[in-house]
Amino acid sequence: MRATGQSETVLPFSVAAADLIIGASCAGCGRPAITLCASCAGMLTPQPRVAWPRPTPQILCQPSLIEPIASGIHEGPLRAVLAQFKEEGQFGLVRVLGHFLASSVCFAAPADRPVVLVPIPSTRVTRMRRGQDTIGDLSRAAAKAVRSIGIDCTVGSPLIHARRVADQSGLSAHDRSLNMSGALRMRSVAGLGGRSIIVVDDILTTGATVAEAVRVLTESGLRPASIAVIAATARHR
Repeated sequence: MRATGQSETVLPFSVAAADLIIGASCAGCGRPAITLCASCAGMLTPQPRVAWPRPTPQILCQPSLIEPIASGIHEGPLRAVLAQFKEEGQFGLVRVLGHFLASSVCFAAPADRPVVLVPIPSTRVTRMRRGQDTIGDLSRAAAKAVRSIGIDCTVGSPLIHARRVADQSGLSAHDRSLNMSGALRMRSVAGLGGRSIIVVDDILTTGATVAEAVRVLTESGLRPASIAVIAATARHR
């Protein structure tokens, strides 16, 4: 599956005019463009792969392995696009990012079995600040793309926050784990029966957030099949 996006190569005058009139710029590099420039759009091609966090949360290994799948690295244009979508409200990027997530889902999905995506729930504060349910919106876009190639894919919302959590930015792996421990609970199991469960998030860093979702689902007798994210944090040696 190849990422798509608008570029300035089709109607260069329109892009230049947009830049002059409304200051339109590429979400990936900041150059004049509507949504994405041709260069960034060309680089945003999903490449799904297994992306284990290090150290790996034990809940992802026992009683069965739950592989995390990422379609990109959280750096360069993809990192910038994610930031523009989440923090600046560039909703036009949902199709590109949904395509990345759909690629991870397709890589992770068991063959010949219907799938249900379980997004990490946004907190009430985050929804109010961003004006959107970020992971929910991306999950629905991904599910639509997955269905278009013939895979039975739905989105469920069984998880809710049980308590407040701190901003994860800047926290160590240990502190993220403590921050997320006991943070989620089950709201409903509706729509999950008979389907392979794939936990969905946008970025995989330490794995603390998805591990908490896996814990809650596992304790409810609904062990997920896999995890799908848009991007994983770069691991530099």
